[in-house]
Amino acid sequence: MALTALAKKLFRTLARVFPQSGMVLQAVAFNMFLAFFAVLLTALNVMKSSLEGKGGQEVAMRISAILPPGSWQLISAYVLRQKVNAWYLALIGWIGTLLVGTRVMKLIIKGIELIYGG
Repeated sequence: MALTALAKKLFRTLARVFPQSGMVLQAVAFNMFLAFFAVLLTALNVMKSSLEGKGGQEVAMRISAILPPGSWQLISAYVLRQKVNAWYLALIGWIGTLLVGTRVMKLIIKGIELIYGG
């Protein structure tokens, strides 16, 4: 009898959580994708001083090996140029990270509430 009750409870839990959790998971994944570029912009501006030096091009090429394909254009257009002020780009990156990060945290909390029935 206890096994049957446990199976019914498990089935009801899964029936409640799975249909609603798909959209929350997709939203979290999309917002984390958006947050990647804001964090990338911030990290590159923090590293700007090391990229401007003598071996900066070599470091930039090594970084580009692990980045998505379109990211090299971001590095070469905005970070490696001497005339670009890094502080406003870092500020834009921090603001983007905070905005998207708070949205991700809200969605994660909503998903946890959904799972635990809160």
